[in-house]
Amino acid sequence: ELVTQLKAQQFSVDQLGSREALAKLSASLDGLPAIVTGTLRHRQHRLITLQCKLKQLETNSLAGAAGGAALLNEHEWAMLGLSVAVKPEDRPPPFPGVQPQEQLIAKLDERAQGAHPLSDPKFPYRVAIYVDGKERSGEFRGNDYVVPLRQGEVYTIRVRLLGRDKVYMRLLVDGLNTLPEKVQEKGIGTVEVAPIVKLDEARGWILDPSASNQPLWEIRGFVTETGTGGKLRRFVVVDDNLSVAAQKNFTENLGLITAAFYAPSLSRVGTGAEDVETSENILERRDVKAGELLSVVHIRYVDPAEVATP
Repeated sequence: ELVTQLKAQQFSVDQLGSREALAKLSASLDGLPAIVTGTLRHRQHRLITLQCKLKQLETNSLAGAAGGAALLNEHEWAMLGLSVAVKPEDRPPPFPGVQPQEQLIAKLDERAQGAHPLSDPKFPYRVAIYVDGKERSGEFRGNDYVVPLRQGEVYTIRVRLLGRDKVYMRLLVDGLNTLPEKVQEKGIGTVEVAPIVKLDEARGWILDPSASNQPLWEIRGFVTETGTGGKLRRFVVVDDNLSVAAQKNFTENLGLITAAFYAPSLSRVGTGAEDVETSENILERRDVKAGELLSVVHIRYVDPAEVATP
């Protein structure tokens, strides 16, 4: 019920400091006395420090506070907006008293200080934005890759594999999954289009070069239905307050495309896409799930005025 009211009132983070907004929220929830808010205070490799506050809604006063620490895993790290290619040597055998994830994330932080993976022509997972059938080139800014897109432009995302190995890919746009997810609300199962997801829980695409005439796939929009008669809603650049993410009151990742690639493993539902000519045929597969993270690529799309060489 709280989530429903937050969406209905289009409640934003800024309103957490508004006594009027909090009182209105409380009244809509039959006098809910308080809510808990959380803040990420600091990160040192895998260790993140959190602070939680208990706020009284009617008076906007602090009822209590607590802090603690949590450990980041590789999937959560991949949502930080940093882009890396994971090398086999980044996963060394564990040492006594040292967690494998601790070693891996320290290495990912080190690699993220370097160039964006797409700046290397040998990087095997090529991701590009296309408009009217032509690649829209961007510019590299350290570990960022920025691509100019104008309001009203319809774009697609093309993924090309340089190798012949099958890959499991999770693809988010503005922090929303490009594939629909099944959800349960009040005991009723429905399908949500462009859902807000954690990367490690996102439904993924199976890219299998052996099942395609060419190792190239095109994602044209947010998928609404899968299958041979699959349907989608095309990606179109709009003002931020009109975006799908804004309609879901989730604007933290506006302008960010995330493509995470994994070694395939067995079991769990995934989705395969045919090659670029027939990409609306979105075929279900139930024999593949995501294994270890191989690479994560982020592309930021911005107004052309923010890019020196559009």
